[in-house]
Parts: sequence; C-alpha cells; structure tokens
Amino acid sequence: MADPVTQVVGRIGHMEPFDDSSSDWTSYDERLTSFLHFNKVPEADKVHAFLSLIGAKTYALLKSLTAPDLPSSKSYDTLRKLLGDHLAPKPSVIGERAKFYRRSQRETESIAEFVAELRSLSTSCEFDIFLDEALRDRFVCGLQRQDIQRVLFAEDKKLTFQKAVEKALAMDSATKSAAELHGSTSVSDVHHVTAQKQGKKAVAVKDAGEKKPSNMCWRCGSFKHVSKNCIHASATCFGCGKKGHIQRMCQSDKNAKLSHARARNMKVLDCATEVRLNGMTCSAKDAITVRLLINKTPLDMELDTGAAVSVISRRQQQQLFPSLKLRTTKLRLRTYTGALFEPAGVAEVLVEHNGQSVLLPLYVTEQGGPPLLGREWLQHVRLDWNAVLSCNKLGSAREPTNTESKVEVSKLLQKHSNLFKEELGCITEEKAELFLKTDARPKYLKARSVPFALVPAVE
Repeated sequence: MADPVTQVVGRIGHMEPFDDSSSDWTSYDERLTSFLHFNKVPEADKVHAFLSLIGAKTYALLKSLTAPDLPSSKSYDTLRKLLGDHLAPKPSVIGERAKFYRRSQRETESIAEFVAELRSLSTSCEFDIFLDEALRDRFVCGLQRQDIQRVLFAEDKKLTFQKAVEKALAMDSATKSAAELHGSTSVSDVHHVTAQKQGKKAVAVKDAGEKKPSNMCWRCGSFKHVSKNCIHASATCFGCGKKGHIQRMCQSDKNAKLSHARARNMKVLDCATEVRLNGMTCSAKDAITVRLLINKTPLDMELDTGAAVSVISRRQQQQLFPSLKLRTTKLRLRTYTGALFEPAGVAEVLVEHNGQSVLLPLYVTEQGGPPLLGREWLQHVRLDWNAVLSCNKLGSAREPTNTESKVEVSKLLQKHSNLFKEELGCITEEKAELFLKTDARPKYLKARSVPFALVPAVE
C-alpha cells in the first residue's frame, strides 16, 4: 500500500511515494529523475529530496540495504542503484528474448495493442541495432490474420517495423469499414455470399406463367439433366393426374393458384434447392463445437453440416451483439421436421478463425437453441478438422489399430452374414397391416439433405 503521505508538489508537477503494488520501480525512478531535473534541484540536495519523496516504506527498505550506514551518507546514484538492484533485478536476456519470440497476437487483441506489447517486451531483450528487425519479424509472424501476413511476406527486406505496422493497421481498418458498410446496407452485391445448397443453384420460386430457365427440366425442376433424360418422364402428377411431370412443376389452372400463393410467401424457397436447418436443439454430449471470432467476440458454434446457413438466436444476438444491424430477408428456413419459419433478420459479420477473415451472413431467429455453424460458412472458413475432432472427442479409450479393426469387422460380417447378402432380405416371422384414410392423397417429399462430408461420394 502507498504510504499515507501528502504528495510533494514542485514548481512543475508532483510526485507520490513509491507503491510497489501499482507501479514498478524502473518507471518510478525515471519519473522521479525527471521531476528533480525539471524542478532544478541542486546536486547537493538530490539525496535529501530523493529520501523525502520515496515514502516511509521504501525508506525503511533502503535503510536496511545501507546498514550500518544511513542512506543520507550515500550518493544519489548509489541509492538509486541499491533500490534498482533490489526492486528491479536485471532479467535474463535469453529468457526475455524467449518470451518476446513466443508472443503472438491474441484473438481478442487489436493490432495496436499487440504492437504496444511487443515494444514493451523488447525493452529488456538488448537487441540494440537489431531492434527494428526483431520487432518487424515478430510482428509479421505473430499476426492472427493470414491475409495481412501474405501481403507483408511479399515485401522485400527493406520493409521496416513502422511500415509493417502502418500497412497492417490500414488493412484492418479497411476490413472493419467494409463490415460496417455491409451490416448497414439493405442490399449489397459486393463480396456477398448467398445461401445455397452445396453443388446446386439457388433459384427463386417462379410466379405462375413465368418462363422457366432453358436449362431447367420442366418435368421435375432439376438443373442436372435435360427433360428427355428425366426419371419422372412416366410419373403421374398428383395435381392434374397427367403423366410426364410431378406436381410442383404442374402448369394446370388448379396448381397455378397454388404456385402463385407459394411465390408470395416463399420467395427463395425453390424447386431445385431447399434451405434447411437440421434442428435448433441437440443433445450436448453429441454436439461438436467450433470457436470462432464474430465481430471480435468469441463464440462457440455447434457444427451442423446438415444446416444450409449459420444461425443464432435472438436472445444470444442481443446478449453478444446488441449493436448488430439486421436487415430483412426473403429467405425462409425449414427444419428437419418440415416446419417452415421466417428468420428475424440477417447481418453481415466479420468471421475470423485460424488467421482467416471473411465477411459472411449470419441469420437471427426467434427460436432458441445453440448457434449453428452451417455449410455456407464451411465453404469459406477452412477448419482444422483434426483439431476440431480431437477437441470434441469423448472419452480417453485407446483407439484400435487397423489390424484390430479389420479383425472385428470380419467377425461381425461372419456372425451376421445373412444381413450382408446381395439379395433383398425378407421378414418371415412378423406381419404388418397398413390402414390408409379413404380420402388420403399421396404426397411427394424430397429426400433429406446429404451430409456435407458425403456430398462428393454421392455426386
């Protein structure tokens, strides 16, 4: 604690007693030297001024260091050295340099804060004439954002520390300005990522009578084949009863009204693509989470490759991002149960992960549940899957070797060989009856979305 002594006021400035809990001796000694210099204290009086200013606690320490002599019998420089050696011993240069070279920018740390910390660490490293190069190299190598690193790596050896900092600050400022611009603009086409299913085009539902694109199959609405190769060529429409197309592509008067109503309410829910969310709730033990930096705020998001877009609940948005500006969206989201709902809005956010930085749309919903990391973001943010899976691995049991796994699989195949035959199986011991409503109409439902990891194999 600071000594209860009134601060000494000089002709210029004032000095408080030394308090080791709020200040280090090196800084205090520098300030005290400047105070005595500016107030033109004579050399003969510096010792008495020094002893008067440092406070009772520090004076008692100094008295024990000079025993059996009194502190007033020593010179000003001797007193400073005694206290300096005791309160601020010189650290190991190798150790200080090790701390300096290990220092990297933290996720929540700005570039300016990182620069200040590097300068502070370098003061005890004794780099001398190599100080600028050491600061430059550690600054560039320790940056979080890889896009800034790439630009700085492209520079030649004449790049100075000051120039590197200026370029990094300029790029960081430009990214933040772009994020603010996209977050407040109602419609933006610059670097805007539209939500779409992996490997499929997003197409708006067409109003009745509107001409379809020439590359879309008029039988089923797919873009992956022409009409003559469609598997629905012999299908019967549940709407008009005619063969050759399915109900969603029916152009009869009866279905034109249905299509028109659907177009008004689901502007981007189309025939070829459906934007789905696998669910807004999940068992905590099965969830795989990934930590991302959203607008400089850390957020643990649940990895969901069955979700087309990334979402966050309104409650979480108000807690973590209260200043986020939402804009309306015509997108409609469908859960795995088939329920259709409207998001509260969408905003462009700055997503940072493992040195990557990109502007992406984040949808806000009124429903509760954990934040979901969907396929749209996964296409633009490269995850370290080994780290993700190892961090989320449950249990600590030893994994079986390849040989052990093959043996176990072989045993299972032999034990249940009747289940793995090429021909279809047959239930012989059970009987089942299906009762249908007399007025029931068949419905066509699209297949569930393929998990993101299996899309290449399926295609």
